[in-house]
This record gives sequence, structure tokens and C-alpha cells, in this order.
Amino acid sequence: MALIKIYTENKNREEVLRVAKVAKMISAAALNCDAIPTGLNMVETVLGGEGLDLVDIDYTFEIIVARGRNNESKAAKDIASGLSKIFPNKYFHVYFIVHDDTMLAEMPHQEKADVFLTMDEAIELARKENVV
Repeated sequence: MALIKIYTENKNREEVLRVAKVAKMISAAALNCDAIPTGLNMVETVLGGEGLDLVDIDYTFEIIVARGRNNESKAAKDIASGLSKIFPNKYFHVYFIVHDDTMLAEMPHQEKADVFLTMDEAIELARKENVV
């Protein structure tokens, strides 16, 4: 599971829902690995708050994940790169907060069939669903 907190300036409020939907797709693809399979149903997005002084940055993504992937730096670059392919005129900053899975608790809920995407599939899906 991953939680993406999105920070942006108020001027981007109208497009933030589209950006969040794409971020979910792109992040699921970037985070998916053998150690921790990550599909669309395992990524949640929240609006973290208004960026007050984001110098030359349109969106900042704080991604909270459990320890075990060992590829967060590459994933951060892949997420920023994937988002830039969909929103070429925006600048994205991505960073991770990694914690032990012992720090995570959630209510049991019904399992849903999940969708696991490659980065190319995520980009194509974002374009196909008229997100942009």
C-alpha cells in the first residue's frame, strides 16, 4: 500500500483531481515490484494541503510506503518522468517517507481484484481515459 499526499498552490486546484488520478496510475506502476506487488487498489491519494512557497514547482508528492522495495529513488524519478509525459508543462517534485510495516494498521476490508500496470500501460491508460 502507498499513500500519496499532493501539495500544490491554490492556482492549480481546478486540475488537481486529474493530476491525482494520473499520479495514482503512474505511482502504482513505478512502485510495483516482486517484493511488494502494488496495483491500483493499493495506492491512495489525498490532497495534503496548499503549497505556500513552491518555487518553480507545480506539484509536490509525498509518498508514504512500507519498507521493503529498495528502489524508492528510481521510483521517484519514474513517477516524476511519467507525470511529465502526461503534463509536459508542469514541474513535479517526488519524495518518499519509508516506514516499517509494523507501524501500519488498517481495518480489514473486502479484497478487490487489482490491476497491475507497467509504466507504459499507466501512461496509455491516463491518455485513454481522457484524464488530460
